[in-house]
Amino acid sequence: MGTVTEIHYLLPHSWVYIEVKDAKGAEPAIWALEATGPQGIFRNGVGKDDVKVGDKVLYGKYSGTEVTVEGEQLLILRESDVLAVLT
Repeated sequence: MGTVTEIHYLLPHSWVYIEVKDAKGAEPAIWALEATGPQGIFRNGVGKDDVKVGDKVLYGKYSGTEVTVEGEQLLILRESDVLAVLT
């Protein structure tokens, strides 16, 4: 589970930042999620009030694909990997 810390509805891409705590108690990681621009998000039925700073986001334990880019480890999630947003 992670906590939404920032949301930026920008063109051409929107960004959502989520703080994720490791089950082992390690330093929290900040995930940066890149999405389509605001109009694409709204066309998919997601409004500005659906996800807010402070909301909890649940995702599947084995979701996503881990990749390393320029020495930075990233996790790529699909929209379908997000199980719920707890407000």
